[in-house]
Amino acid sequence: MNARWIEIAIGVLAIGYGIFTLYTRIRSPERLTKLASMKRVYGNKAGEIVHVIFYTIIPIVFGLILLISGILNANVFGN
Repeated sequence: MNARWIEIAIGVLAIGYGIFTLYTRIRSPERLTKLASMKRVYGNKAGEIVHVIFYTIIPIVFGLILLISGILNANVFGN
């Protein structure tokens, strides 16, 4: 089976980024400057939700899609 290594690599990086932001939010949220900005603009709860969606959930889902498509030799990037 032939894998598409660029999709796998980008998928792993995206998953790693999502896990890193999740870990950082739990252990030391003061290091996440965008989280503080979003809380200031949207309020505490809404800012937290927006940050979780855009910096944790979307990168992990995107990474999983790329990882699976790379393993299955699917053409995601159109080349």
